[in-house]
Amino acid sequence: MNRNGLMKSFIGVGAMKMASIPLGVIVSIVLARSLSISDFGKYTYIMALLQVFVLPLTGGIPQLLTREVAGFKHEKDWGGYRGLFRVSHLWVAVFSIIIVLAFILAKNTRPSLLDYNQWKLLSIAILIIPVMGLNAVRNGIIKGLGYPSYSELPGNFIQPTVLLAVLFAFIFYLDLTVERAIKAQVISYTVTFFIATIIFLFIKPKIRKSEKAVFRIKEWGSALVPFTFIALMSTFSAQVGILLLGLLGTHEQVAAMRIGERGAQFVVLSLAIVNLVISPYIVKAFKSGNKKELQKLAKYTARGALFVAAPLAIVLIIFGKEIVTLLFGGEYAGASYWPLAILCVGQVVNVYCGSVGNLLSMSGHERDTLVGQSLSLIVSMLLCVILIPIFGAVGAATGVSIGLITWNILLMFSVSKRLGIKSSAF
Repeated sequence: MNRNGLMKSFIGVGAMKMASIPLGVIVSIVLARSLSISDFGKYTYIMALLQVFVLPLTGGIPQLLTREVAGFKHEKDWGGYRGLFRVSHLWVAVFSIIIVLAFILAKNTRPSLLDYNQWKLLSIAILIIPVMGLNAVRNGIIKGLGYPSYSELPGNFIQPTVLLAVLFAFIFYLDLTVERAIKAQVISYTVTFFIATIIFLFIKPKIRKSEKAVFRIKEWGSALVPFTFIALMSTFSAQVGILLLGLLGTHEQVAAMRIGERGAQFVVLSLAIVNLVISPYIVKAFKSGNKKELQKLAKYTARGALFVAAPLAIVLIIFGKEIVTLLFGGEYAGASYWPLAILCVGQVVNVYCGSVGNLLSMSGHERDTLVGQSLSLIVSMLLCVILIPIFGAVGAATGVSIGLITWNILLMFSVSKRLGIKSSAF
């Protein structure tokens, strides 16, 4: 393991992630204070639905590209790299058209699925889908080439920065509505794509023209299916509270849950940085058969992440009401505190268990990750359906946290069985 390279990657990606979480919170603060609680809840629900719709494009593609491109670079297989590059862009183009057509069909044949205002908002949000797909391709390739800092710069820093600029423009010169907030997202993702493309052009490998593209469609397709289902389960697990609150609760409860999630993101920040950086190093250690290095990588990154996460969780649990009141306003404090505290507990357990999903997926055991995700999602959904009608956002946070803990415990056992190492901090 190249410790200097790993440390530089941690510092670079850490800087991006350290910027992205506060920027995300600032975006939420601007929206929460500029929109009514109900409108903020509507916006949150539409963006959660969009994350689900775009999954065929953003789900498994980044992880597959990171793993395969890292392997191509390690083995100097530039023909495979060139073939996968072309196939991934074709995938985005074809499935963007399919998703948009499916949306138009649903809107015209099943209008009762959503109310008129939600269909109108989704008609704007759907424009983001192809751009998000292309951004996912850029992210996966750049990270696989060994530039995790560059891969995270567009999504973690540029996109929220542009979004904030557009939101402030609307606030000062027009008036911020839910519709304009979603239009701001369309603009920010489009700008991000162009900047990500420029970054890629600067760092792309120089490949001889004699290197003919090699297409391993069956192999890549076989790997993409579990990766996509893993992302599907992961996204549903992350959004299940919001989505079910939108169906079973109120827009105000959706807003409270979103604020709780924003706070809990600070707790998982350290693990998120670890996961963004270590994928190529896991691939390298696994392909080299270096079990000792793989164990050290898992143990020390988990300990470092927990060392940062635990104090943050304690602060948020003790002073959560005061922090929410200061940032979002007193009207959110009562409804958001308990979801925030419950989600913080779940995220501390998540960090303690380490990079379980990455260790399995990057070593070819993504099906284990999929099984764990599926079982934990079932747990989360059942608990949310039972608890939301009774406890609202608190019930949603409880269901999400218990599902997250279930996922980590199951995958810890899988890491031990498949790789013969311990993923947790201690």
